[in-house]
Amino acid sequence: MLYNDQSSQKKKLDLAVVDMIALDLQPFTIVTDEGFKKLVSLLDPRYDLPSTYTLSGKLLNQRYTDIRNKLKEDMSGVEYVALTCDGWTSRATESYLTITCHFVSNHQLHAVVLSTKPLTNGINHTSENIAASIQEIIDEWEIDHKITSIVTDNAASMIKACELLKKKHFPCYAHMLNLVVQDNMKLIQPILKKCKDIVTFIKQSTSAMEIFKKEQNSEKPLKLIQECPTRWNSSYYMIERILKTNEAIGRTLLKVRKAPQPLSVDDVCVLTELVKVLDIFEEATKKISGSKYVTISLVIPVTMGLYNNVCKISTNMETEDGKKFIKGLIDSIITRLFPYENRTVAKIASLLDPRFKKEGFRIPANASAAINLLEFDMVSILKKKEEKKKTIEIQNQNVSSTPEKPGTSCALFAFLEERIDSKIKSLTADVIITKRQYLETINSDQDTDPLLYWKIAGHGLSPLEECAAKYLCIPATSVESERCFSTTGQIITERRSRLKAENVDKITFLHKNIRNH
Repeated sequence: MLYNDQSSQKKKLDLAVVDMIALDLQPFTIVTDEGFKKLVSLLDPRYDLPSTYTLSGKLLNQRYTDIRNKLKEDMSGVEYVALTCDGWTSRATESYLTITCHFVSNHQLHAVVLSTKPLTNGINHTSENIAASIQEIIDEWEIDHKITSIVTDNAASMIKACELLKKKHFPCYAHMLNLVVQDNMKLIQPILKKCKDIVTFIKQSTSAMEIFKKEQNSEKPLKLIQECPTRWNSSYYMIERILKTNEAIGRTLLKVRKAPQPLSVDDVCVLTELVKVLDIFEEATKKISGSKYVTISLVIPVTMGLYNNVCKISTNMETEDGKKFIKGLIDSIITRLFPYENRTVAKIASLLDPRFKKEGFRIPANASAAINLLEFDMVSILKKKEEKKKTIEIQNQNVSSTPEKPGTSCALFAFLEERIDSKIKSLTADVIITKRQYLETINSDQDTDPLLYWKIAGHGLSPLEECAAKYLCIPATSVESERCFSTTGQIITERRSRLKAENVDKITFLHKNIRNH
């Protein structure tokens, strides 16, 4: 006998099927597949799988609404959030905008997806249309007053959209790192072309591929990696793999007809120098692109670290191509990355990271400017708290009608009220003391979690703890919204190119957020 629709077990199993669809990015039609139906029947003969119509309509909507309400409740107690957003085009040539939200709750960093929806006017990619689409999501989630920054790439339309929304814009640091390297890849195009030609030839030739595998003389032979023009690190991976397998590549090319010329000794010297410097950029890109730990405070110290290391390596460059390439990198770092030290968000975040504080800055004057900005923020927070406290007291006085205690004279202690009222004027002094107490202590170890630090030390450093929640929630990159592209690309396959936009949004939302609820 099958479970009836009101059975708690039936509801649990239906929920598990919806979660499987979202987590594993399975098509709704899996419930009609013979193998899956047979498996479910063996596991529980009493369970009757829902139809694709019930699954994609009622059950998906219920699960989405449930998780959305829980997330909205969680975010209602959060004072500060940051957003990332990016646009992309699906296989069905629909223009989507993905928005992610980042916030600190219980001294932990959270990254969630708010929306993956078509633009309000899908044909129009103007900044006004993008701004209207973002505002629609902001209003849905009721977070307009909480947003500290919006992180996007450097597209003019995105920057203008943030201006229209009157929100602080922060340019994606990973995107800028990519531009720094891409600026200079053209300087080494001849040798890059040699590498690409070799990889293309071996990948496209069955006989060459077989010889290449045998020549490696390994149980797990490596495969060559082709460059992707839009990602600098794909060139790095290609070069690194070529250097690891260069001997096998050389023997392979000599055994196959019409093969390109193997790399010369000079070529290998150039590639070896390139890998040394690109390795630093790869480390920086990985470090700055996380979503589960604080990244915004890394921007200024990472820039300084990149510059110092690239300058050191430049003194050991022997090839002309290597020298030309690394000089271009240094110039690009100065042009594209140094300006981050003048950005309010990055400056204050570095100060609030106990690992860096003032020592993470390249120019001491920028650290001093950041301290002034932080002081202003601290005073503002304390003033708001005082105003909120007074409002509550007035409300309590209006509600309460408790009579005065006998013998108490208001006039007798009038001087206290005057002094308390004037106390707000000394907030700046309190802020300076708190700030010094924090900045003058020894910096934390490099493996310290800054949010854990503020959890332990924050109570004695108010309002710095609140400032940390405000700024450290901001991601340094828009990578999280870009990651949704690959997820959604797996949802909108050729098999499911006609999937409704609202279901694309719900599945992406559940896929990214369901694990936390």
